Amino acid sequence: MRPVLPFRLESYDRNDNFGHQLVQAEQFNMIVPEESRYKDINSETQMPTVTEEQVKIYMDLYGQDLKAITHGKQESIEIKTRGQGTNKFWREECLLRLHASKFGRICTATDRTDFPKLAESLTQYKNIKLSAIIHGRKYEAVACDAYSKDQSVSVNE
Repeated sequence: MRPVLPFRLESYDRNDNFGHQLVQAEQFNMIVPEESRYKDINSETQMPTVTEEQVKIYMDLYGQDLKAITHGKQESIEIKTRGQGTNKFWREECLLRLHASKFGRICTATDRTDFPKLAESLTQYKNIKLSAIIHGRKYEAVACDAYSKDQSVSVNE
């Protein structure tokens, strides 16, 4: 059997116990330390030396695969990829793009990074089933209807 407490702990302001000990401090001023005190978290990561010859070899092998997208091609891709996750072409196009999150994963890679797994995540589509995504897919039509009524605009899928 649990003992009965003589009073409820949450029934008073806990700061009352210590308030009389407080000394009013002077106005707080934030001082930013010198730049030299900041440390780059990747400063100890050894970066490989890349020579101009290696860049030339890489460009000879893979340079033709790098594409610039024209405005017309952009519009064509936008039309073909509507529907996103339910559209196979959208998934294929996503694998051809270097998104900010993917770029961040590459830039923050260290010697402890599992590079085969990183390469796989950049080259293979993974169907993610998070509750937020499932919710969004479930209520997307409702949200589109509400938005179009609220803004007096037509929403096309």
